[in-house]
Amino acid sequence: MSRIHPSESPENLDKKSQILWNKLKAFFTGAKNIVIIAIGNEMRRDDGIGIAIFKKLKDLGPLPSPFLLLNTGTTPENFIRPIESWNPSHLLIIDAVDMGEEPGEIELIQMDEIHNITVSTHKMSLALLNKYLMSELKLKIKFLGIQIKDVSFGEGLSPELTQIPTRVAQLLRSILNEITHHPI
Repeated sequence: MSRIHPSESPENLDKKSQILWNKLKAFFTGAKNIVIIAIGNEMRRDDGIGIAIFKKLKDLGPLPSPFLLLNTGTTPENFIRPIESWNPSHLLIIDAVDMGEEPGEIELIQMDEIHNITVSTHKMSLALLNKYLMSELKLKIKFLGIQIKDVSFGEGLSPELTQIPTRVAQLLRSILNEITHHPI
């Protein structure tokens, strides 16, 4: 994945980044309220990638309305009420995955496909969370999965993943600003 800067248009990105840009933009376009949740455990190395992306997004400043960004740690089920109260039309879940790809690969995955991959170390199954949210809120949900290398106990991301939080945060911020017509 190439370096992604908020001021870059998708035409200036490498092919994989363009594909991800287009998929994310298509997912967010036309949404009313959007919730982005970051899941992970920073004490399990690469499993903390979602939290690292959350922190980078926060470092870029407040998200434009109508977005809610939540750090759910290892218990996304504890955030069902705040998600419900936001009344979102769309939910993006960011988490570490094992898809059998190269470390750092990023995929935007349909929630009904997550049973085919190994997800991080949180307590509640994402498939169960998805089923509940879909039945109660009738919202669109996508999963942004980042391929892990090492989820052993310890702090810090694998070298292959250290640049991913900045890249994903910049990509998301750029798309969110574009679809809400806010300057970067």
